[in-house]
Amino acid sequence: MIASEEVRNSLRTATSVTPVNALDVDPPPSVLAAGSTTHWLTRQPVSAEPIVIDLSPAAHVSPAATALAETLETRRSQLLPGHAPARPLLEVLHRLGSSRHVTLDDAGRVWQSKPTPSAGGTHSVEPILHTRNALGLQPGWSRQAGSIFGEIALVGLPGADILTTTLDAALWGKVQPAATVFAVCDPHLLSDRYPAGSSLLWRDAGAFLMTAHLLMSAHRVSSTIVGVCIELPEMAAGDEVFVVGAVAVGGSISEGS
Repeated sequence: MIASEEVRNSLRTATSVTPVNALDVDPPPSVLAAGSTTHWLTRQPVSAEPIVIDLSPAAHVSPAATALAETLETRRSQLLPGHAPARPLLEVLHRLGSSRHVTLDDAGRVWQSKPTPSAGGTHSVEPILHTRNALGLQPGWSRQAGSIFGEIALVGLPGADILTTTLDAALWGKVQPAATVFAVCDPHLLSDRYPAGSSLLWRDAGAFLMTAHLLMSAHRVSSTIVGVCIELPEMAAGDEVFVVGAVAVGGSISEGS
């Protein structure tokens, strides 16, 4: 199926942009805007009285809030050398790829409930896992099959070499990831419902990638979000399929780091 012209143009434009460094390091001087010395967020606040909030663990109302706060506090965009552990990789693939509930709306269109938010329950973004150096997992490509009870299976991915090549270039060759979760988009699922919905596609992709990154952080596994957009013409005959980002995964994070 073919996506709407507005969504297609947004994806085509993104595929032509050169990826920038995905790690939390200082960019080279050439990418800094000349004369940019201030930002509207750095201006003096209107009120002289600071707002005080207790962010200590004891102030949280539930263990889940405490765990989430710790994950957010310790999260870092980094790729450490070493094997990627299998369990966190499979959990991310399972949680992002499975549907908790599937139904049809009044117009007969599919509506899904998943852990990540998506415009109108369309969920046009799905995970594909690529493993290079993961304990207990074969090198190759894997996906979650359908519902929450679906199995994770190795799959063939024609023309996939461009994904790993582009990813390594976006990381500037600093560290080769042990595994990568690619966000694969079928744009017609979104554009059928929202023909002018390109901003919704990127919103959904961002939420999807951040969820994967936070899950890795919660498991104490290093990872970083990588901004790549690539069309995969050979992946699905007759359909438009794009990769709209990725989470590169490295080794485990040691205690205290």
